Amino acid sequence: MTSVEGSITGNTGTVVSREAESTPAFIQSNQIPNDKENREDIDKGAVMQTLGKNANTSTNTGLRRSARVPKPRVDIEIEYSTEKRPYKKRAKTAGKPGPKPKKTSKGAKTSVKDAGKNDKKKDPKPNAKKPGQVSKKSATKGSALPAQKKSTSNPISSGIGLQEPVLTGTNWASATPLLNSDFKTQHSIVSRLKSPNTIMVPYAGDIIKIMSFINKFSVLFGSDLLGLSFQDFEIGLDLYPGASSGSFMGVYSDMKQKYVLYQDILPIKDVIASQDKVTLLFVTLLKVVYAKEKDIGEPLELQDVKPFPKKAVKSTLEKLQTDAKEWGYPMEWRAFANIDRKTPINKHFEHDDTVPVDTKVPHILCPNIYDWPSNAPLEDEQNPLKTPELADKGILALQPNDRVIMLRALVDWCVTQSIQVHNQIHHLSHLKFEPEFGVQTQHVPRYLIDGDKSTFLLFKKLCHLVQNRLEIRSKKKHYKKLLRQGKQPELQKKLDTIKEIKDALQKADDPEQEDRLLTSFYDKWVSVFEGELHDNPLANPFANEVYQLRCQEFFIGRIPHMGDFYLPRLHSYGSDAKISTFTDLRTLNDILQKFQEGVYNSDTLFENFGQNMSSQFKVLYHDTPSLVRDVNKGVSTHGKVYWYEVCHDLKTLQEFIELIDLKIFRAPAKTDVTATIADGPLASKEVTPVANEPVEKPDAPSASKDKMTHDTTVNKHPLPKDPKYNLSRARLQIMKDYLSKMHFVLAAYEDLKEKYGDMKPGRRQLRRVHKLNYSDQVLDGSDDDAPSENEYQDEDLEADVEEIEIDADDDSSDEYEEEPQEVKPARRGPGRPRKRPLSDEE
Repeated sequence: MTSVEGSITGNTGTVVSREAESTPAFIQSNQIPNDKENREDIDKGAVMQTLGKNANTSTNTGLRRSARVPKPRVDIEIEYSTEKRPYKKRAKTAGKPGPKPKKTSKGAKTSVKDAGKNDKKKDPKPNAKKPGQVSKKSATKGSALPAQKKSTSNPISSGIGLQEPVLTGTNWASATPLLNSDFKTQHSIVSRLKSPNTIMVPYAGDIIKIMSFINKFSVLFGSDLLGLSFQDFEIGLDLYPGASSGSFMGVYSDMKQKYVLYQDILPIKDVIASQDKVTLLFVTLLKVVYAKEKDIGEPLELQDVKPFPKKAVKSTLEKLQTDAKEWGYPMEWRAFANIDRKTPINKHFEHDDTVPVDTKVPHILCPNIYDWPSNAPLEDEQNPLKTPELADKGILALQPNDRVIMLRALVDWCVTQSIQVHNQIHHLSHLKFEPEFGVQTQHVPRYLIDGDKSTFLLFKKLCHLVQNRLEIRSKKKHYKKLLRQGKQPELQKKLDTIKEIKDALQKADDPEQEDRLLTSFYDKWVSVFEGELHDNPLANPFANEVYQLRCQEFFIGRIPHMGDFYLPRLHSYGSDAKISTFTDLRTLNDILQKFQEGVYNSDTLFENFGQNMSSQFKVLYHDTPSLVRDVNKGVSTHGKVYWYEVCHDLKTLQEFIELIDLKIFRAPAKTDVTATIADGPLASKEVTPVANEPVEKPDAPSASKDKMTHDTTVNKHPLPKDPKYNLSRARLQIMKDYLSKMHFVLAAYEDLKEKYGDMKPGRRQLRRVHKLNYSDQVLDGSDDDAPSENEYQDEDLEADVEEIEIDADDDSSDEYEEEPQEVKPARRGPGRPRKRPLSDEE
């Protein structure tokens, strides 16, 4: 019995074989006929049906069909290719004999893969077949039927069409999610960044949180708060880095060889200015917490808190002291009693019930109700929120640690209770589109993770995919008809744009020029992407409201097995996009290039854009792997430090860039043959040049690099050679290139602060900025050092002469110099001391 015959049992025709599920319609009977005539009729009917003819014209088989038994479906090729039927041996014809068929063991079943293996073997029949005719033997052998042969014509021209490439939005977004799971199995070693500039900053996370809130909801804050720097918070709140508790008073001065306060090393006016800004921030946050929906006015400025508004602050604080119990106190302002947290304080019932009311539902039995210890707020005498001087002096009435906690708590209360903040959050979280990678906790610009080169290559790949997608779509039959009828104008416009770009790219001489041309047509590619994607790798993530709510604006790099790095600077979402570094990659490279070439400098910033960004900076390191590991293990993070400062000015920034260079392993130079094992390959004077790295002076960097190499307080060891650190080295190189370019921008802003200070920006003041400002100096009663009246007159005269353009070839210019001019004494300018009246003797 064959495999098919064995699958049909009894007269009922019950099908138990998987092969019998594909029996064609012309084999729908409860019994397979064994006589030769009926089998030939079935074969003829199969051929007729396959060729599209009426199968009913074949000879009636006489088989009865049952209405209750489903029609078995068995492929005719599989059905008869496995059946062994007796046949007569034919006489050999003249010619080359065909290959002998392979013998199979008795009872072996032929699989579906083996069926039709020898379809290409020709039947050694002397008689030629008519075109379109299929014999019984060829059909039973499993040869391909004419209608089942694969078409070799072009699938697009045949109307079948190619499948358009799928565009996954996650791969082409301008931002990428920042997941904590990246550090789930990694361990960090803080000592790898050991240097004199690496110090602990326990309050850094709170200040970054406050600055991020100001950045995202900048419409609620005045212009005086949009340029706050990290140092402004430290000076205004009187916070000093270097201790794990955050209460370390003072910074170490190399000149005085002791720890000093900010008042000892900074001008008094800078300390007072920072305190005024912090006070303005405190009053503004109080106003935002209780602001009504219709109460949309101008944000507070510095003149609004001078003098301090005691009455308004007092009434608001009284409400806050009442509502804070319901809203929740900060953890630091709660009483943690030294009791067992696993033991309840008391129970409501004396005896526990052990017998349930309903024995069928014993799991709803509640033996008793317990009162557990809670972290209640501190007593009124110790509660910082109820400090009596808080309404009179503002936030400066609190201790330094409580000041930053107070600002952090106000930010949390604004997010949970403020109506104005809720309206903005609702707007940003209910947009038409959502991020392609879903709603993640935080995300960052893609070019800070992948680097410039990878981002441009990703955009190039996206352009080719979209081009193929549209070209394949245009060759489909129904789209061809719509294009001919003019019913697809948008598609036709995109195809014309692609053709224009392709014609321009054909004129490129080398691949680099082709890549530059491809990027130069960015605006045209955006019009082509419309309707296909909502984002692209070169788009501006700061201009897209989809990313604004959860974007980490201060992020500059994530290094595996190390942690995250941040550069906190405000004004990310400002209106001055021409000069802002918080923009897309193309614009950012253009801005950085102009700063490097000197097109943009401190004078340009002061004249055109003003002090719209933080003039000071700090680069902070966050030990994210340790924090993630402690949270996953359930270890308390209270009292632990995960934030470190690595640089705070241009000098320390250059040292940090050199420290990064030490961590990137490099092979020794060929010329450095005398390098000892102790020095290692990093002691080589020859350094492999990095692309887009700023040109440095030959003397100063080499001296500092040599000093750092031999300094024992610096960890000079590179990352291990283990392959798992290859990604860390690549990310370090990306961050180093970014900081090297940002060095010129930060230098211009530091120069802006030193030159102009708190002066109001404008063009008229640039003509007098070289003069001394005597309002900042304390003049004693003596007039020995005071400038005389003649000095003021000469100075103004020189300024007026410089403003007049004199042609060297003009004769009138010489006459002008010789003619006596009556010079009138200039009026006293701002900041000048009053003129001393002349005595009779003088």
